[in-house]
Amino acid sequence: MEACDMEFKEDIGLRVEITNDKEEILEIFYDIVDSDIANRWVNVVQKNIELQKTVRFNYRRFLNKRDRKKVFNEFRSNIGYINNHYDRKLPDIVSFEFLQNNQHILNELHEEFEVYGDRLKEILEERYYDNPTQSDKYHKIWPGDSYNRTLHEKFLRLNEEIHNFEALYRKLDEPDNAVCTCLIDFYPYGIHEPLKNEDYFLFDINLEWGWMYLGYNTLGKTWHSVFEDDDTDVVIRKQIRPQQRFAAEFYMNFVPLGPNYFYKKKYKFYNWWIKNKFSELYPEDFTLREMPFGYIPIGRIYGYYTNKTFTKIIQNTNRINFNKNVWSRFNKIKSVSIQSKKEITKQIIEKTEKWVNITVPPQKCPE
Repeated sequence: MEACDMEFKEDIGLRVEITNDKEEILEIFYDIVDSDIANRWVNVVQKNIELQKTVRFNYRRFLNKRDRKKVFNEFRSNIGYINNHYDRKLPDIVSFEFLQNNQHILNELHEEFEVYGDRLKEILEERYYDNPTQSDKYHKIWPGDSYNRTLHEKFLRLNEEIHNFEALYRKLDEPDNAVCTCLIDFYPYGIHEPLKNEDYFLFDINLEWGWMYLGYNTLGKTWHSVFEDDDTDVVIRKQIRPQQRFAAEFYMNFVPLGPNYFYKKKYKFYNWWIKNKFSELYPEDFTLREMPFGYIPIGRIYGYYTNKTFTKIIQNTNRINFNKNVWSRFNKIKSVSIQSKKEITKQIIEKTEKWVNITVPPQKCPE
């Protein structure tokens, strides 16, 4: 990674504090890309921190069989709650093995999540809850007599669980390549900014280990996700929702992939498009805004601290070892902060008893 000529901000960095049930601490430090979109993202993060908003996260790590059973039961329980408080019935996922063999149900659940989001947006815009019983959309179960915040939280979690299990099943036969990532945002939501035309040049399908990306922050599926899930129905219904805005949301990626993985993926997407004859559905004058593929890089890890030891990543670390023995020991985001690099360095020096440098062959940087 030293060979990468991408420029980073010299004055500030990002610090993410992570913990677990034993209250151990892992701190990860990021260089922030020196770009206009990254600067705008930093400003949005700072606004959320100043307003003392709550950090919300979806933490993915190595899961053993007991972990998988636990998260599956939580997933099924969540669907049960929704079905008891919503006027549309979501399909039952039955068991871990049943869902593995019937993954189309995940696409059906995601469609229901999108329907809920669109319906909620519509009734809120109509100010339904000002006088619900007078609305032609009134239904005692849902939308009901008052806004059901718990149900809304359950739907947000449903979306995360759908994507978690899509990723889990894709990697089930590759235990060393388990999906280790974290999507972080601030709650309550509300602070957004539009993407500019020039921002779309920065979308990159090459998601690198140790990099941080701008969150999707849009209700629905991208071209990337429908391709991964082979969700042709969304394409046929023309329900692809390209990213138009951003928030404080960001994506920490620790998925170890080979150097040709994404090059091959582009060709797989190309062949998938041709096989399904999508050119017959979409005009030839597609704009860049209508078809961004991937995510915008906004930062790169340069070190981490745990057990009174600071590990500086000179090029890259032993990815599998980090994912299994560092990242997967933790499961909760405690705090996020933008700090001056001088302050970060001072804090690290004050509490570190052991220093480690990690150097292995570099990976290709986003271009």
